[in-house]
Amino acid sequence: MGSDLTFQFAADYGICRIRCCLELGIKVTAIVSSTELSDQKRLFLRVQENSCRNDFSPVDLGRIYLDALERKLVTNQAEFAVECGRDPALLSKAIKLASLPPAILNLFDQIQDIQYRYYKPLWDAYNGVSKDDFLQAAEVVDQLPRPRNPDEIVALLTGKGQQQKSLEPAPLEPFKAAIETPLNWKGKPAGKVTLMEDGGVEITLDRKLELEKYEELAASIQAFLDRSGGKRPKTRGGTPKKAPVRARGRKASEQEEPTVTTTDSQLDLDLHAVEMTVNDTSSDGMKA
Repeated sequence: MGSDLTFQFAADYGICRIRCCLELGIKVTAIVSSTELSDQKRLFLRVQENSCRNDFSPVDLGRIYLDALERKLVTNQAEFAVECGRDPALLSKAIKLASLPPAILNLFDQIQDIQYRYYKPLWDAYNGVSKDDFLQAAEVVDQLPRPRNPDEIVALLTGKGQQQKSLEPAPLEPFKAAIETPLNWKGKPAGKVTLMEDGGVEITLDRKLELEKYEELAASIQAFLDRSGGKRPKTRGGTPKKAPVRARGRKASEQEEPTVTTTDSQLDLDLHAVEMTVNDTSSDGMKA
């Protein structure tokens, strides 16, 4: 009587497993419902069913919520947690993990490696420094060979791990405090060169610097970089000596060039991190 009737069915969830079973010739046990489900109800059932998977990760849960929020299937976390049977606190952590940039999440070998316990250190580090600095740290970690240890990745991103020496420039000798070398002009203080704790260099001038002088100073530093080829000299001990700083280009007609008092060991600077600051102490000065 009903042999000529045909039916069409739609899978609400478990689609991937149904396809695998059909390909392998395994019979599928399914619940058939004559009631058409709303998109919201289908979403909640999918979350409940996928939560039983061993490889269902916090990031997966967070992404599902963010997608549902964008599609306006839910209005808040509390509603989603109740309908899906999820712990509200864990849901909040999952959402924050899923909100991290792809450049961070892709550092892990598989998404299942990112566990709830990584939420606080990663989220605090991501919001505690500039986003650019955090992503630069991710670029360094991305050079590590795979497979990678998830705990090591988190430690490196949060500044609690030791980066491999091959991933960073040869370190300078450790500094316990910044080293300052005064700059003098006609026997009076004219500024200073500061070697920071991280090896960076800051040059500060306390006198007015005209544009052409700024260009000469920049050219002199560039010439030094070109001569050194980016290589740092070996540290040598020695007594302080005076090394004149000669600006390349047009000479100043009204004033002499400043003299730098320093030591050989203090010249072992990381010039990849040079920062120049010109402090104008005159009323008509110019900052470069």
